Amino acid sequence: MKDFEGIFSELLTSFIAFKRSLGFNYDCVADELYRFSRFNTQFETTELVLTKEMVLAWGAKRPNEGLRNNARRAYTVQQFALYLNSLGYKAYIIPPKSNTRHYPFIPQQFSLCMNLLPLNIYFNDLLNYPPHLSNSQ
Repeated sequence: MKDFEGIFSELLTSFIAFKRSLGFNYDCVADELYRFSRFNTQFETTELVLTKEMVLAWGAKRPNEGLRNNARRAYTVQQFALYLNSLGYKAYIIPPKSNTRHYPFIPQQFSLCMNLLPLNIYFNDLLNYPPHLSNSQ
């Protein structure tokens, strides 16, 4: 694991150690948090406060970035913010996404005849199929 940069470096290290002590494999997340620590060096802050500006800038969708990757980045920082709050530090927590679907679910409704029609065709074909005779007779 690379050494974190910036004011949150010690807290990021302890956050990774905490998550690993709970049994999580935080290798990929540690890499993501390393990029987050480098990103935060552009904000001039001397206090251990994860501001809304920092979090929203990090969570903003990047060009050519998929929605899942963007949600994963936001979730990682959300978890770090929850950890900071549990230690008594001020940190903005991104609200959880209520629905990650990109399309509405439209159930299909079939009538009884429509549901049974494929089964009727299957069983009619099965009844018309000649029996298989084994070679041992």
